[in-house]
Amino acid sequence: LVVYADNLAGGLPTVCDGLTRHVTTTPIIVGERWTDEKCEAHERAVTITIQRELVKCFKVLPPQHVFDAGTSLAWNVGVSGACGSSSMRLWNQGQWSLGCTRIAYTPNYRPNWSNAGGVFEPGLHNRRKDEMNVCLHGWPK
Repeated sequence: LVVYADNLAGGLPTVCDGLTRHVTTTPIIVGERWTDEKCEAHERAVTITIQRELVKCFKVLPPQHVFDAGTSLAWNVGVSGACGSSSMRLWNQGQWSLGCTRIAYTPNYRPNWSNAGGVFEPGLHNRRKDEMNVCLHGWPK
């Protein structure tokens, strides 16, 4: 709940579950403390904004778990990145599972969307694998 400078993002002030100036217009100041309620309200608003844009990229209505994973990807790489991804191209062809796999892996099975500043980051790859699993199977129960 304390705003920190995210080293992977070049010191970008970050709070809650990844709120930054890229997803909200609310000032985010390193060292500032947010409440759970403030995090939830801003995360809800950001999710709605992202989903309203992301849904426009789907030519075919996706299963909920695919949309959820796409939302997470779009939050992290931007809506334009998610909409221009190989995952979206595959989803729009109805290839749901293969599109889900492309979140985390390239066609030659190398990590996808897992670099920061041109450097492979295991934590980002773990995030992509989690998104891929949500995409393939839905949220864990």
